[in-house]
Amino acid sequence: MLYRTILFDFDDTLVRTRETRFRGLRLILERECDIEADDEYLEKAWGLPYDEFLTTLVKGNLPKKNTLKSSYEDLGDEYSPPPYPDALTLLASLREEKIQLGIVTASSRTLVQRQLKFFGDLASSFDLILAAEDTPFHKPDPRVFFTAFERLGIHPSQAKEVLYIGDSLNDLFASQGFGLAFLGIARSEREVKAFEEFKAPYVRTLSELKLTS
Repeated sequence: MLYRTILFDFDDTLVRTRETRFRGLRLILERECDIEADDEYLEKAWGLPYDEFLTTLVKGNLPKKNTLKSSYEDLGDEYSPPPYPDALTLLASLREEKIQLGIVTASSRTLVQRQLKFFGDLASSFDLILAAEDTPFHKPDPRVFFTAFERLGIHPSQAKEVLYIGDSLNDLFASQGFGLAFLGIARSEREVKAFEEFKAPYVRTLSELKLTS
């Protein structure tokens, strides 16, 4: 089926976020917030809506949260997640097909827009960027898609004509709850195990996604 619209998660779906951002987060938390942060500590907050993500990392300490937010959003380009090459190739193909494209993410608009500069002219391919501050609902809550559909001019009854691509079970559950088609992107064995446990369709790279009419 050729979908009328394809929506993407952003972090670890289109951009290599986890490994690059974790380095910056550890640096800020340890040097500026006096918080020891290994990968296990960071994973507990990863994927949460942006404000909740920051709050969790500093254990609810408001001054430290403000410090973390300011420094995290001001990280240099060496900590900016690069786009996956297969994501750029897919976006170029989808743009030629004139398929409506969007991003639905729990990340902040500031971070997404900064990272999109590495997409070159493909950054303009998206008809929608729905970030954490644009909706009170966040994955796995399926209501996150109401705002996305409204802004794209799609009626919820057309949900089956929309594909959502993401790397986590929160993406899967939100998609299923709203009636969207879903495709997982499993870039590590962690995602493979999760998607197979819930019998969700997935690919290992976005180059496996075939456009068929």
